[in-house]
Amino acid sequence: MYNKEGKLKFETSAEYIPVGTTNIVFYDSDIGTADLIFYITRNQRPLEISDENVDCFLILKASDGTYIVDKANIVDPLNGKARYTVPKEFLKHTGKVQGQVYIAVHGKEDMITEVEFNFNIKESLISTIPAVDKLNYIKTFDDLRTRIEERIEYIENALANGDDYVTQMDETFKSGMKSLNDRSAQVIGEIQALVDGYKQELATIKDSTLTEINDKYITSITDMNNVKDEIVDITDSLVTKDVLNEEIDEVFSGKAYQEYSFTDVEGKRTYLGTLGTTESGYASILDLPPGLYEATIPGDAWTVDAPQSTSGSAHIASIDVIAGSNKRKQIRLIQNLSNFEFRATVHTENIDNPNGRFMGWKRVMDAQEFESKNSDSGWIRWEPKNSTTERDLNVPTAIQNQYRVIMTNGVKRAYLRVNVNNIESKMAIGSIPKEYVPKVHDFYLRTPVTMNPAVVQIDVDGQIWVYLNVNDVPKWQPGHYITGEVSWIIDDVGAGI
Repeated sequence: MYNKEGKLKFETSAEYIPVGTTNIVFYDSDIGTADLIFYITRNQRPLEISDENVDCFLILKASDGTYIVDKANIVDPLNGKARYTVPKEFLKHTGKVQGQVYIAVHGKEDMITEVEFNFNIKESLISTIPAVDKLNYIKTFDDLRTRIEERIEYIENALANGDDYVTQMDETFKSGMKSLNDRSAQVIGEIQALVDGYKQELATIKDSTLTEINDKYITSITDMNNVKDEIVDITDSLVTKDVLNEEIDEVFSGKAYQEYSFTDVEGKRTYLGTLGTTESGYASILDLPPGLYEATIPGDAWTVDAPQSTSGSAHIASIDVIAGSNKRKQIRLIQNLSNFEFRATVHTENIDNPNGRFMGWKRVMDAQEFESKNSDSGWIRWEPKNSTTERDLNVPTAIQNQYRVIMTNGVKRAYLRVNVNNIESKMAIGSIPKEYVPKVHDFYLRTPVTMNPAVVQIDVDGQIWVYLNVNDVPKWQPGHYITGEVSWIIDDVGAGI
């Protein structure tokens, strides 16, 4: 079935953009096929919405005062497309229909109200034909009288024959019951026969299986005894029985395996002492063969090609070395005290690097440490105070009165946006949290081209002050403005340190 689609586009903006009178027309007989399609945009781009983050609902009001509030289905989240099929009951209310769409954000009181729209519901031609004439075309009054008399005669005959109908029904009932009883007895007998047959079959399988298992058990015991006797005969025939036992003990004690393992015979890392000394036997960490090691890294770690500790002192480290082809290696080092992990690679050998190319150390940062050093508050609104008023609230491309704090690799930076008018010199126009301003900051912001730039000062208590040029104060008007964005690094250690 192909539905009728009435398509409407809504631009989400505070600026009133009327949809106007549409050419959408449905009929009261468009049952289940009258679809309203909504394309919701913002700044002329699709507004990305889905049933997971918003509820999209609408109100339809007919010309007779009847209305319906219902939910629209979001069918294409990436393109802001929603669909609503007008119910059968509402299609009965013909005439002009007014509508409006609302978008409510989950978990918040935020709601967007789109502009009003309208469409028409017309009465289909078939709806105007009387019910009787939909089935019969009566040409004359005589035809109508004849049909009525035929119906009366049929009803009277049916009433007269009522007793016969009852008798026939009673006989049919008794015959049916007898057939059911006969069939039930037959089915019960068939089921019982099947059960008896399955019981006999299971008993036969059980006896056969037990016999087979017992035979195999006896055969296995016999085979094991034969093998045991052969082992005894072979052992007795050796002059070198003690030597064989010693070799077997050595294999199972792990000595032979440890010749090819990464650890010592006890399964521990091999301790090398201090790298770069005669004790360790290795001048550089790059010289280590494949294995799992523990070593002391000297304070001047670069002399043995190892990563430096944060304190700059000697430290214990666990070292994993895995070798590949063509002198390639992967080296993993964990500084035991700090639990910092470093990784390095030695890439394929070439003419200038016969022992492979050392690609340097990279520190591995876990998710918890990354999150502790990187964050973003997002833009947060600050409220104007005193006589200060906000500008360009309905202009999507204009900046608003907001602040934001972003931390990257542990460095915090604050951003402040200002766009106000109706101000005076030496006036506090708003505030932000004081923890973002451990030091006083001063900035120049834009004013009308006939005026000098204004100075905005963010004090350590979070207050935002504005200072106008003394020559501009006498001619400054309420409509004159200051606007712009500034930023600074947040020094957590405080002012003067």
